[in-house]
Amino acid sequence: MGFEAGQPIKGARIDVAFVGSCTNGRLSDLRVAAEVAKKGKVAKHVRALIVPRLPAGRQRPPSEGLHEIFQAAGFQWRKAGCSMCLGMNDDKLQGREMSASSATATSSAARGARPAARS
Repeated sequence: MGFEAGQPIKGARIDVAFVGSCTNGRLSDLRVAAEVAKKGKVAKHVRALIVPRLPAGRQRPPSEGLHEIFQAAGFQWRKAGCSMCLGMNDDKLQGREMSASSATATSSAARGARPAARS
């Protein structure tokens, strides 16, 4: 799936939701995302990942219960560090998967084989 020029993003079906990264996984970002996560559940066909900015950021959210909010909504809580942004582990798009992401990275490994997603 790809976008045509001028096509609206609203209503596009996604395969992966990614919240986090070194630039957008701050505690303040996670708090805002948790408020959204409280309002519903991740769709069954969506793989949703939360990756805190730093290990210290990973330690504090559990004390606030953020990880429980995300997990209850269907997100996978990951260790702090590189994830979809870099695409160096299993956290990357496969083929033509569509992603909604808070990350600002533009690595081709993170975007999949033929990019259909943009951060």
